[in-house]
Amino acid sequence: MKSLCENFPMALLCPRSKSPRLLNCSLMLVLIVGGLVGSAEAQWLQWGGPDRNFLTTSELSVDWPEDGPKQLWTRDLGDGYSCILEEDGVLYTMYRNSDKEEAIIALDANSGKTLWEHSYEAKHRADAELQFGRGPNATPLLVGDRIFAAGINATVTCVDKKKGTVQWSKDLMKEYDGTFLRFGYSSSPLAYQDLIIVPLGGEGHGLLAMKQETGEVVWKKHSNANGYSSPILASVDGQDQLISFMSTNVMGVDPKTGDLYWSFEHDEEGVGMSTPVFGADNLLYLATPRGSRTIKLVRSEGATEVEEVWFSRALRVGHNNVVRVGDTIIATGTQPARLYGMDAKTGSVLFRKRGFARTIFVGASDHLVLLDEEGNLMIATAGEEDFEIHAKVKILENPSWTTPTLVGQRLYVRDKKTIAGYELPGQS
Repeated sequence: MKSLCENFPMALLCPRSKSPRLLNCSLMLVLIVGGLVGSAEAQWLQWGGPDRNFLTTSELSVDWPEDGPKQLWTRDLGDGYSCILEEDGVLYTMYRNSDKEEAIIALDANSGKTLWEHSYEAKHRADAELQFGRGPNATPLLVGDRIFAAGINATVTCVDKKKGTVQWSKDLMKEYDGTFLRFGYSSSPLAYQDLIIVPLGGEGHGLLAMKQETGEVVWKKHSNANGYSSPILASVDGQDQLISFMSTNVMGVDPKTGDLYWSFEHDEEGVGMSTPVFGADNLLYLATPRGSRTIKLVRSEGATEVEEVWFSRALRVGHNNVVRVGDTIIATGTQPARLYGMDAKTGSVLFRKRGFARTIFVGASDHLVLLDEEGNLMIATAGEEDFEIHAKVKILENPSWTTPTLVGQRLYVRDKKTIAGYELPGQS
């Protein structure tokens, strides 16, 4: 199988070898060009992992026992789709503990036992769509001694990560009348210097930044409706840009001030769910359930120019995530759910695999760890024109929509009822 590393841009940073490390090559460029949050080796502090792109440096073996990886523990947990954070042997996530409340919880990573829990009122609106549950949907954020959590109704709460005590809380929807989303607020907060930034939507506060220490609003700008996607940070020709995929446009702003650098309109109103994927070649991949596209960002004479490179209806992505490995976009589409590999530069389909439910991905050096919505855990290798599943075992129940957390060889997963820890086989 030919490795994707063979065609990875900036080959000097990823020389060819007899056994190329395909995902390490991607990560090398991400860390050099896009590592604005600051990589945390063997930690998972935010949505998308160390660099918000679902790629890690974990080195795993594809030789799994017949009954799958070793389960370390499992326990009940309530409804919700928030991902699991990990830092220094402690897990953090959110879940719904009653019809009227949701909770931020800290767990021991070795046993799953509760260390602390903070609950607060978060009753789902009467006009909300409950088909997919009552949330919470967003993933919290760890910065220093604080954890920041955005609830189903866009209430942002800051708590002490060791004690679970509240430092501040802001009901953004009540205070600013942001965009009501029928499946609930879903955007995971993002850190930049001493700020946390969230999309909100609405007149004059499409994006909003608050001080981490106090919750004071530092800037709120732009008039556009919010979507379900989470923002990312990118270095565009050396300039830090916050990129947010809104309801009818995607835009890049100065994360310090909120000033607009660029905006690109799209016609898939209200359906942008998947997180944008930014590459070292300044290509930004965007996916919706109606199609996907790549746009190119180039700074020239102090301004950012935006050009659409391609648009395709071949790959239509819903709420599941997307990873870029080398020059290949990997995702599962909707209606029907098939696994696709697409050339990020041209939009051409490199491979298309039947027999996949909607799937979420985490990169691990040479391999990908997959979890489909039916609860099947897999490990695979992606080639330029192929995709090979090495092992598969059922570990969760349907629907399993929360992206796994991979820290070294430890894997943490959840469905709508349980949360569990696993030890994956490592490379010898």
